[in-house]
Amino acid sequence: MEEKHFNRGDVSTCVIRSTQPRVKYKDESVPPLVPQTLMPGDLIIDNDLDIRYKGELNIVLKEMPNEGKTNVVGKVVESERFLIHQIRPWETFSFTMK
Repeated sequence: MEEKHFNRGDVSTCVIRSTQPRVKYKDESVPPLVPQTLMPGDLIIDNDLDIRYKGELNIVLKEMPNEGKTNVVGKVVESERFLIHQIRPWETFSFTMK
């Protein structure tokens, strides 16, 4: 999780998108997990069922259904979720484990 991520410039109201992982891990398999509703602060990676975006890392901004093409792989702790809204388009960001 020490890698730098880059927030795309084409802003979404649903997620913050970091596409570099999908480029870096394009040849890796991302098996689907049991889908769960996507909640604000969830860290998600698109899985093998989504060929175009497989491997892309996103931070969820608002609750939404999961059609099964997305794996929840972590969460931003609630006390630090305010930081999500400080990530601007074209900026880099990273994560630390707690």
